[in-house]
Amino acid sequence: MSWSWRDNAGRVVWPVLIGEGFPHLQAAAVFVQVDARKIMVDCGALENRETIKTRLAQRGVHPSDIDLVLLTHGHFDHIENVDLFDHAQVVIHRHELEFLERLLGARPASRREVIHQYHAMIPEFYVRTISRRLDQHASTYQRLARELNRAAQPIEDDTRIADRAAIITTPGHTRGHLSLCIEDCQPIWIAGDAVTSLQSWRRESPEIYADLPDSIESSRRIRRSGGVVIPGHDRPFDIQSGQLVAPDHHGVRFNHE
Repeated sequence: MSWSWRDNAGRVVWPVLIGEGFPHLQAAAVFVQVDARKIMVDCGALENRETIKTRLAQRGVHPSDIDLVLLTHGHFDHIENVDLFDHAQVVIHRHELEFLERLLGARPASRREVIHQYHAMIPEFYVRTISRRLDQHASTYQRLARELNRAAQPIEDDTRIADRAAIITTPGHTRGHLSLCIEDCQPIWIAGDAVTSLQSWRRESPEIYADLPDSIESSRRIRRSGGVVIPGHDRPFDIQSGQLVAPDHHGVRFNHE
């Protein structure tokens, strides 16, 4: 199953990975081409590395072709392959960069404290998973730290990156969460975990958050715009109907005003 969106101006939105929730946790990773820029929004966990490379190659894209990697936030399932795109600028919110720097620099006994300082609600098994991965994949996180040191561009506000494409601050799931909006009369939101799934969207009750009111407001901001959401851990869905977009969705044109 796969999805893609394309218009006559050459804009492309293609989920390389479709997100899944627990127990088979996988974050969405989305390729975007706009104004000749090639962008990855999130880059998955280490287990997704070969799949990402293979699927990009099937579209004729090499990791070195990527100009910009947008990290929606600092959770492991969204960031572990950032070094794969070693020619790209890495855009991340200042709060997320601060969280990662503190987490990566913490002693194992202090990691839980750091994680809870940045989250009001986070399941303990997820805290344990983060700490375990830091130990199991130490070399991955060393590469991650070097890549962030090389290429990270921290931002704090909404930022336009191309004609009709903007990075939007969507805090709540984490303090510095970012989403990418491909603007049109029916926009496409690459929402990361500002919208984790259609179910959480419907009930406005996220499982992990730094600030619950911010999380709800970010979700409602996306809802007010209409269009399509590519959530962090579910299949794409239509905002107006609240229904999942059918798989094998190819060649669909953006709507034009």
